Amino acid sequence: MKFLALLFLASLSLPALSQTCYVDMVHRPTGRVVRSFTGFGDSSCIEGMKECRKSIRLDYSSNPQYPNGSLDCVRDNGGYNPQPNPNPYPNPNPYPNPYPQPQPNPYRSVEVNQLILDLAGASYSSEIQTKIVEALVSRLQSYSLSSLVRVCSSTRSWQENAACLIDGVRRAPREIADESSAIYAVGPACTITTSWQEEKNCFQASMRNNRLPSLGYLGQSCANMYSSESSARCYRSVFGIQ
Repeated sequence: MKFLALLFLASLSLPALSQTCYVDMVHRPTGRVVRSFTGFGDSSCIEGMKECRKSIRLDYSSNPQYPNGSLDCVRDNGGYNPQPNPNPYPNPNPYPNPYPQPQPNPYRSVEVNQLILDLAGASYSSEIQTKIVEALVSRLQSYSLSSLVRVCSSTRSWQENAACLIDGVRRAPREIADESSAIYAVGPACTITTSWQEEKNCFQASMRNNRLPSLGYLGQSCANMYSSESSARCYRSVFGIQ
């Protein structure tokens, strides 16, 4: 009898556990999704909202790319929603962007090693090559390459440092990152360059072979500009760099 009662209670709890909702951390100026959070058994997604706001406060409050007020937590209507939505075309962004950008697909994978090699190859200065590689490794939070940066920094010149880093990246274990992380890393790294032409080349290299498909058609518009400065500034806007 006890067993039947427990079985009955367990069957009642299954629908609650299956109720899943999603919350997106959205960059207001661009409408781009930075991170996503999941809540369980909570129709109003309070759990997901709490985690999202906590992450903004603890993980992004000191990030210069996301100044105060630029991040917001938005309920993803694609998740569980037990209540009918009175508005069939909701606008999750309270600050509409006149130039909406497509959101990166969180399931798209980007090969970190090849991305670093392509961006470093877009610069002719060993110093700039070194700084680009170091910036990418830091923003991508690469564990396998962080030790390489530390080891190569002991060299005596920028030329030796760059050669050490690039050779090490070629030999390092293959590492994968999601597309949104790659976009977050590329923008600041390419602006390290010292000329508009090199910056343009850097951004173009990051999108090689349709590596960042969510930005593809926007990037093509920037690539076709005659002026290197105009093209580089266009890319900055696409990558969310002010």
